[in-house]
Amino acid sequence: MTPIVTHRDYFVVVTQEGGGPDCFCWELRHRKTPIGVKVRAHGFLSPEAAEVAGKTALAEFLEGLSIEESSSA
Repeated sequence: MTPIVTHRDYFVVVTQEGGGPDCFCWELRHRKTPIGVKVRAHGFLSPEAAEVAGKTALAEFLEGLSIEESSSA
């Protein structure tokens, strides 16, 4: 049986890289093990904007995982 992926298994990290005006980025991470690839985006003007974009990407990522899980079941 394949474990069910939940929102609690993944989270968004917002970081600041460099000192320019668009220096904030987000990255998706898994709580227990690395995902295997980096899922991230940069170039945001504020940490809040990066967080909103990261949470949107996380929702899309989880939706894709649930579709993949249901099609392989």
